[in-house]
Amino acid sequence: RGNQTGFSKSTIRATLGGLTGMFQRVPGKLVLALLCAAAIAPCLLLSQPSASPNKSIIEEAYAAFGRNQLDQAERLFRDVLDSSIKQGVPRDTVIARSGLGAISARKYQYREAFRHWTSARDLAINHGLKGEAAAVLTNLASVHIQLNNLNAAEPLTLQAIELAADI
Repeated sequence: RGNQTGFSKSTIRATLGGLTGMFQRVPGKLVLALLCAAAIAPCLLLSQPSASPNKSIIEEAYAAFGRNQLDQAERLFRDVLDSSIKQGVPRDTVIARSGLGAISARKYQYREAFRHWTSARDLAINHGLKGEAAAVLTNLASVHIQLNNLNAAEPLTLQAIELAADI
């Protein structure tokens, strides 16, 4: 799917490679499920349709996040959030919430990350955005794994895979 989303194979490999340290303490069945979900998550969220009025801001926000410029990324995702709510573009709202969740998680502010990702998940599911819901569920599962709450991570991961398979 890398070619369809514009991501190089090396970018996708790097994303997956960054997850390996986290998996060292996780049971094999859950690792496999999370790897499947994690492989699709970036592609699903970042393959933004060109019709989105917020496409360039979203791309800029992800680029800032990738450079670890979290304050800039947060400002941009908040701009997308405000704009998408006013414009009635639920997919962009989900992406903005997901980005804000990722920033919060990177700052180890897990309660805030859960709040953003839960909101994004609910909105995605309510609007039939299965790919986006799958990506957000993967994020929620990964934080549960980092917090060593494997019982909560497994159903989220399996739900993400189920939604992604339905796309």
